[in-house]
Amino acid sequence: DFRGLRNAEPPNSIQLTRQQVFERAAPATIFIVVRKGSSTSIGSGVIVDPKGLAVTNRHVVSDLARRGRLSVYLHKESVPSPNAGDLKAFLRANKETAISAELIKIHRNLDLGLLRLADRNEPYPHLPIGNESGLKVGQEVIALGNPDGLQWSLTSGAISGLRKGLIQHQA
Repeated sequence: DFRGLRNAEPPNSIQLTRQQVFERAAPATIFIVVRKGSSTSIGSGVIVDPKGLAVTNRHVVSDLARRGRLSVYLHKESVPSPNAGDLKAFLRANKETAISAELIKIHRNLDLGLLRLADRNEPYPHLPIGNESGLKVGQEVIALGNPDGLQWSLTSGAISGLRKGLIQHQA
């Protein structure tokens, strides 16, 4: 249920460099691969619970995940990623580290999907979900993800608008 993921305490106002943000957030950022027959979709998500709950966009996992196979990959600094767009090479190089995941909930209006990653003996790296209190238009935002197969990239921008429960940003 998405309701349990709201309203964590906001983090202390600590100024981090973009590199520090990447170093802290990349381990909890997942690369998602959904396969059904010859169709494959890819996307990004973030682990928000040490037991393996992860949030992504519904459009990343929607139809294929219900009928196909969903795998996620954690960030590993020691293994270089293949060139962007070479999904087959990435999957070959990382097949031993694939983690199975299950789509457990979607929210169509908010374009959100909730995943449960396979159980493991150690906690998953994760980022707590904060809330929008204290955010202001113009503040810098940083996004990590895997756009078009470019694994664990970072981009930045600004908050361009705030509405109740929604943060519009350019990053």
